[in-house]
Amino acid sequence: MQMTSQLYISFKPHEMSKLQLLHTCLDSIKTWMAGSFLQLNEDKTEILICAPDKLVPKVRDLGQLASHTKPSVRSLSVTFDPALTLDSQVRSLVRSSFFHLRNIAKLSPILSCSELETVLHTFIFSRLDYCNSFHVSEQNLPEPSTGGSECLSAQLLTRTSKHTHITPLLLQFQWLPVNFRVHFKIMVLVYRALHGQAPPYFGALLRPYTPAGT
Repeated sequence: MQMTSQLYISFKPHEMSKLQLLHTCLDSIKTWMAGSFLQLNEDKTEILICAPDKLVPKVRDLGQLASHTKPSVRSLSVTFDPALTLDSQVRSLVRSSFFHLRNIAKLSPILSCSELETVLHTFIFSRLDYCNSFHVSEQNLPEPSTGGSECLSAQLLTRTSKHTHITPLLLQFQWLPVNFRVHFKIMVLVYRALHGQAPPYFGALLRPYTPAGT
């Protein structure tokens, strides 16, 4: 039997002593697992330090966990980097999308337009939409760029050349560019939370806007 656990600890540069809580927690987990005839797989233990570049070297006292520090880690198929820019995730998404687009292009001559659109939604747009809300940040991170996967999908579906103006094609299929798909998804979640159509914890995260001076 395999189990996956994730531990998070938040601290400021002058609170390095809090790292001892992480060691204590891991020791408790190891003790519990040993008592349950289980074993923690050290080879699959990964640590990601999320902090500005200038502060990362100051995070010390990891002890035996220092060897498990990684430049990026994957969680639920999303790749996280120390600065949380998601650059690695976007690059991986682009590679995966173009890989599937090349394979789908080989099938396009034997598929009808509706069948081809279904395949594109299954293999391309499902990936573009998966966890894309991570790209919305208070830190105003750059808009995600997927290398024009949605544009190439529209050209493949309509069997037009790469030089064809893409905007009319996107309008024809009512497809949003990736950055707008991200914001649309967030707006739908907010609307549902405000109207009781989402889990309660979504609504608890919202704070109604109150103009200054009212």
